[in-house]
Order: sequence, then structure tokens, then C-alpha cells
Amino acid sequence: MPVDRQNDAHTTLPTAAPCVWMDGEYLPIGDANIPITTHSLHYGTAVFEGIRFYETERGPAVFRLDDHFRRFFASADVLGMVLPYDMEGLKQVTCELITRNGLAAGYIRAIAFFGEGISLIRDDLKVRVAIFLLPWPVHKGKDPVRLEVSRFTKPSPVSIVHEAKVAGHYVNSYMAATSAKQPGYGGALLLDGQGNVAETPVANIFGVKSGGIYTPQTGSILPGITRATVLELASELGIPAHARTVSLDELMWADELFITGTAAEVTPVAGIGQEVVGSGAVGRITAMLMQMFEECVHGRDTKFQHWLTYT
Repeated sequence: MPVDRQNDAHTTLPTAAPCVWMDGEYLPIGDANIPITTHSLHYGTAVFEGIRFYETERGPAVFRLDDHFRRFFASADVLGMVLPYDMEGLKQVTCELITRNGLAAGYIRAIAFFGEGISLIRDDLKVRVAIFLLPWPVHKGKDPVRLEVSRFTKPSPVSIVHEAKVAGHYVNSYMAATSAKQPGYGGALLLDGQGNVAETPVANIFGVKSGGIYTPQTGSILPGITRATVLELASELGIPAHARTVSLDELMWADELFITGTAAEVTPVAGIGQEVVGSGAVGRITAMLMQMFEECVHGRDTKFQHWLTYT
């Protein structure tokens, strides 16, 4: 039986790197504080991005930095939040933080939030922006995880904008993730309001059948940047790929399953609930995509150098 990784909701992450950037200044992390009256602390009115950077022969390289910051600004637009910095400036700050902290690889968190004010609606809220880094363990080969079908469902796309990474949206993800804590489960699988497959709390899901891959279409999912990466890599490998409605029964009968995300990268899935999917081991298509993804993020695949920003 494959070894299951600990649920993301209960994983202890490394301590943040000592130098952070906040509101235009580089600061020791202990000085990057916010008041308890911060609007976004009360109402979830923050937007954020999780970004990875990897060790390469040319030094640290950030993966798909432009795409992440484009989504960061688009998410801010959803909240009517006007960021006081431009994208190029925030990209430069990100690269400078990697240099100042002396990290070869890790995780970047960018967050924008409204400042002081506990009234729900105010016209004078200050927009604040911060970026910090985490050292991130590199897993050489990932053991398949098992997913539990959550009793929580994804909110209707009529209610929220799933394409935006808004902090408040993640209460739903948090509830699903913390409920999937029975021994042996590596995370939760959420369905949409119609009972079709959506995603996990922090990753998109793919099935493999007859040599092709499929994944739930947009609507009730965050269309992840790693998801888009895998779809492009599949095309490069000649693997048929489709985004469409996916039923839970169809997913259970897949030949292989895997999830994708900034933290998850490409992680194989052994089963759902008590049912093993396919052989329960890493499948051929999954292994191909895992390998090609690794080649890309570490700068060894020259065709996809445009996805890397070297610091």
C-alpha cells in the first residue's frame, strides 16, 4: 500500500525567511506587524499568491512569475482593490528578497490587504502589500496520497469568483481540509453543487483514461497555474487533454489520478475514500508529467525557459 503524506491542513511548514518586504520597505520579519483593526483580518478581504522558486544551474529561478502576478492583480480587481505598486516593481522585489535571504529554492507568498477599519464598507481603506519567503522542502519522488470526498461542496460560481485568490474564499477549503483528517488520508476532494468533481482545497485534480488526461472545467474551480502548465506539457508529449464536466464515478474508474498545485506540483493519487483507483501506484502518464514538470522548473528543458525568471 502506498505511503500517504500528511494532510496539508496539519503539515508543519518551515519558519519564514528573516527578511520580508512590506509597504515599500525591506524589514526583519519580526517588524512586519499589522493592527488588530485591520479590515482584511475581520472580513477576509485580502488577495494572495503562492509562487515557487527552484534551484537551477544558473541559480534560483522563479516559476511562472509573470502569470502569478497577473493573477494577483486580477484578484485585486475583483475586490475593487487598487494596488499602489506595478507588476514590474513587485517582480523586482520578489527577486531581491530571494537574494537578500540567500535561498536557493523555496516558496513565495505575496499578499495585498485592506488596512485599518472595522466597518464593512469604507471609502478610505489603505491598500497594503507584503511579500515573504519560506524555505520549502524538495520531495524527490512523491508517494501517492488518498483523498476523502468532503461533505463540504464548492460554493456556486454565482456567489463567488473562483478565478480570484481571495482569502475569504479559503474558509470553504479550510473546512474541507480539516475534516479530512482520518488516518491515511492525504486531503479532501470537493464536489460542486451539482455533485460533479471540482478540486481539492489547494489543488486541481486530473484523471487519466486510455492514454489521455481530463480535468474539471472552469466554473467551480480555481484554474491553477500548475494545471495550465500540465495541460501544455501534455500537449507537448502528445497526450490528449480535455477540460470538461467530470462525475465522481468517472474519476473512480480512472486508470490514474493526480493533483496539481504550486505546493503539490504533480502528486499522484492512490485512491478516493476506501477505493483504490487504477493500480494505486504512480501510473505511466503521471510519471511522464511529473518528470517533465521537474525538468521545466529546474531549467533543464530549454523549450520552457520562458517560464523561468532567474534572480
